[in-house]
Amino acid sequence: FTALDSNQWSTAVNVSQQASDEIDRQVAPYRQDIMKKIANGQMSVPEGTEYLEAIHWLTRVSIHIARISQHFGSVVLASGRSRR
Repeated sequence: FTALDSNQWSTAVNVSQQASDEIDRQVAPYRQDIMKKIANGQMSVPEGTEYLEAIHWLTRVSIHIARISQHFGSVVLASGRSRR
C-alpha cells in the first residue's frame, strides 16, 4: 500500500475510510435480498443468518481497518518518527 510505505497517513486514512464506506454501500442490497429470501422461504433462517453474519463481519473489519489507520497514523505523527 503506497500511502503507508511513504508515510502519507492522511491518504491512508482517507483510502481506508472510502473502502469501508464503499463496502457498506455495496453490501446493503445483499442484506435486503437475503431477508426477502428468508421471508419468502427461498432460504432457511440458519443459512440466511450465516450470510448476514458474514456481511456484518466484513463491514466491521473494514471499519476497524479505517480506525486502525487513523490511530496508527496519529501515533506516528505525534511521535515525530517515520515508519521504516
